[in-house]
Amino acid sequence: MMKLFLIGLLSVFLFIGVWSVSNSTPNENVIIDAENQINEVNNYKIIWHWEDEFSDSEMLKIKKWLSEIYFSTQEVLGQYPFDLHLFIHKSENKNEPVPWANTTRGNAQGVHFHVNPDFELHDFVNDWTAQHEISHLSIPFVGKSNSWFSEGYATFMQYQVMINQDVYSMDEVETKYLDRLVKCKPMYASNSSFIVVSDSLKKSWHYADMYWGGVSFFWKLNKEYTMTKKGSLVEIVKAYESCCRINRSTPKDFCSVLDSISHSSSASDLLFEYQNNSAKSLFDEFN
Repeated sequence: MMKLFLIGLLSVFLFIGVWSVSNSTPNENVIIDAENQINEVNNYKIIWHWEDEFSDSEMLKIKKWLSEIYFSTQEVLGQYPFDLHLFIHKSENKNEPVPWANTTRGNAQGVHFHVNPDFELHDFVNDWTAQHEISHLSIPFVGKSNSWFSEGYATFMQYQVMINQDVYSMDEVETKYLDRLVKCKPMYASNSSFIVVSDSLKKSWHYADMYWGGVSFFWKLNKEYTMTKKGSLVEIVKAYESCCRINRSTPKDFCSVLDSISHSSSASDLLFEYQNNSAKSLFDEFN
C-alpha cells in the first residue's frame, strides 16, 4: 500500500514538474523536486547535484529512474538515516546507460553516477548499477581491505531490489545466484584461505569473481536465517537500518549487530569460516 501511495504521489509531482518546465525560460532549474517533498515525511530526502549540463527532459528521466530505485531499495532494506546525495555526470559512452558509478561516504553519503542520457528510461531501469551502488549505503564503509565483503553485499542486494521492482522474479534471481557462483567456483579451487584468494583476485583485476565470492557469504547467511526461521537477510538488515546504522564499521562489527538482531551467532560464525577456512571448502556446495 505504501509503495502504491509513493508511486502515485511521485507521478503527481513529476507531472507538475513537467508542466513547470514547459512554462519556464531556458537554463532555469525549475523542476519541482518531487522526491524531496515525498521524503520529507521521513525527514530525509534526495539531494541532487547536476555536475554537467542536462536538458530538462533528461533531468526528469534521470530523476524518475533513480527515485524509483531509491524507493525500492528503502522498501527492501529500510529507511536510510541520512539524506541521499546523488551526483550526476554526463558520459558519452554509447555502450551502456551507466558506464561508471561510485559511492561517496562521510558527511554527504551518496553516489556519483556517470550516465549517457541518450538511452531510454527502460534501459536505465534494467541496468543494475544504481541498485548496486545505493545498496552499498545501507551498511557502513568497512575498509578497502574488505572489498569482498562490501561488494559481495551490494551485489547480493542489487538483485533483491530488482525483485521488488519486478525486473526479476525470486526464482530467476536464485538461478542467477547459483549459476554465477558455479561459474566462479574454479577461481576458488585453492587450499589457501578465502581471504587470501579474494585478495589475489582483486590484485589481478578479477573483480567480478571477487565480488561473487563475497556473494557466496551473503547467500549462505540468508539460507541459514531462512532455515532456522530467523527471517531473511533483508528483513534483518531492515531492522539494522532502523536501529544501528553507523558511519564506520568492520565486517566483524556488522556481523555482531546482525547476531544481536537475529538472536543467533550465524553471521559471526560464518565470517570466522570465511576468514579461516580454505576457499575450496567454502565452495564445495556449489555444483
